[in-house]
Amino acid sequence: MKKRYIFNVGLGLLVFFYLEYRLGFRRSYEALLAVDFRFLAPAVAAFFLSQLVRLVKWRFFYKKGRIRTSFAEVALFYFNLKLFGMLTPGRIGEFLPALTAPSGKGSLFSFTGYDRLTEAMATLTVAIVAFTVLLHGTASTGLLPWVLLLIFLMALLSYFLVRNAWMMGLAERLGRRLEKHNRFKIVRRILAQEERIAIEIRFLQRTFRKLFAPHTAAPVFVITFTALAVDMLFWWLLFRSIGVSLSPITLVAAMAVFNVTGFFSPTPGGIGVSDSFFVLFLKKIGVEGAFGTFVLLLRFSVIGLTVVCRFGVGGWIAFRAARRRAAEREAAAPDSGRPSSG
Repeated sequence: MKKRYIFNVGLGLLVFFYLEYRLGFRRSYEALLAVDFRFLAPAVAAFFLSQLVRLVKWRFFYKKGRIRTSFAEVALFYFNLKLFGMLTPGRIGEFLPALTAPSGKGSLFSFTGYDRLTEAMATLTVAIVAFTVLLHGTASTGLLPWVLLLIFLMALLSYFLVRNAWMMGLAERLGRRLEKHNRFKIVRRILAQEERIAIEIRFLQRTFRKLFAPHTAAPVFVITFTALAVDMLFWWLLFRSIGVSLSPITLVAAMAVFNVTGFFSPTPGGIGVSDSFFVLFLKKIGVEGAFGTFVLLLRFSVIGLTVVCRFGVGGWIAFRAARRRAAEREAAAPDSGRPSSG
């Protein structure tokens, strides 16, 4: 597993550097030196704003799951989720924080899956609108049918997650099997493990049904589309910092190509793969610019700012915990040092 991960990382970096080579190292370097900081600074602010909007969504999830914790702890969980997602193929690492959480594992696992699904559905929804407008009547590209197919698959997945009843009785059936073979210790032990898995599946299914209720799904999708709008602003500002101006439709389509190909990429965070598809798409529709510089800015800014957020929040939590312990020791010191009256 470790060797395969290292291979995937190496492959992604190789493809990324080959892309930079094809685009021209010198051109990318010169464009990087000429970056307009009047747009770059607001882009950083837009990134932080998009993360804040998503933190509001995760705070909403925590309240729905009746998990009591501070906003800082919610932020730490979210940035761990985001960071692990960047480091793993298909962003599968996003589920690791839920699996290692000290409490509420089942709820957090469900919320992570639900968040991924709603983010994907929102992204694909705006993508299909953009591709319909941008590519309508254009015979030179076959991207639109693929986006339509992805929308269909996502809708089908949502239907099964919300409506499927074929898993709901699994725990009960395994429970009856466990009672039937209760006298066999080894069988009981095996079935008990299956029963626990089935109970978790049933919990996941029930949680999804509640989350897709209109009064819950509506605010989640509103927040998700708001976060996507801020993401678009972040991307637009990065493009403007290298002197490229895109129409809103082209910008949304480019974002969709980058995100969707990254989701299905075998390389961590889609590095190399999503960058290549993104550049090829823009060139195919006739957009020119220092795209080598753009993907460098995009990668380093997103990863760097996420690391800053994660360790900034973690440091703040550690600092508060240290202050609290110091205050407790200080409060206890007079009592422990006071001489006895006897």
